[in-house]
Amino acid sequence: MSIVSVEELLEGADDEAATLVALQRFTIQGLHLAQARRCALLQRRAANRTGENDAWLLATAESIDADVVGADRAAFERIGPRYLRFR
Repeated sequence: MSIVSVEELLEGADDEAATLVALQRFTIQGLHLAQARRCALLQRRAANRTGENDAWLLATAESIDADVVGADRAAFERIGPRYLRFR
């Protein structure tokens, strides 16, 4: 799970302590030089820049050959084929 997703979950959490407990089952992927370079490349090549969080999520997913999973109906247009809709 991307650290960006962790932040988004904590931001919206009604119970931060319970959310932190639930997050313990996941491996948290940090943001490092590899993700920063990938994110910069994605943004530089994009005809329309992606929002910062989406760009970081995609860069993280690409750096570990993973997918982005979420419930945002419009995310596929922003993130592309690595986005898997959960709901």
